[in-house]
Amino acid sequence: MNLINLATKTRNAAVHNDFTYYPRGKSPVTVVQYRGSSYRFEAGKQIDFFTWDFIHSILLDFLAIYEETVRHSAVSDMPFISSR
Repeated sequence: MNLINLATKTRNAAVHNDFTYYPRGKSPVTVVQYRGSSYRFEAGKQIDFFTWDFIHSILLDFLAIYEETVRHSAVSDMPFISSR
């Protein structure tokens, strides 16, 4: 879940606020722990960890989750996937 939390906060800061974090809640500082690192989000400050290495790392983790999902028997044993 921390991956999704990290990606969501990073995306919202990057896309909507020119890489500046504006929280929805009252807490001015949020720290997300992921893979042994701490990612700090501070109200009104730009995020400073958005690098190609960071993007590459989280994309690889999302691909691993996707692969695990589609290879799971609950999905892979389905004869077809309905579009409804």
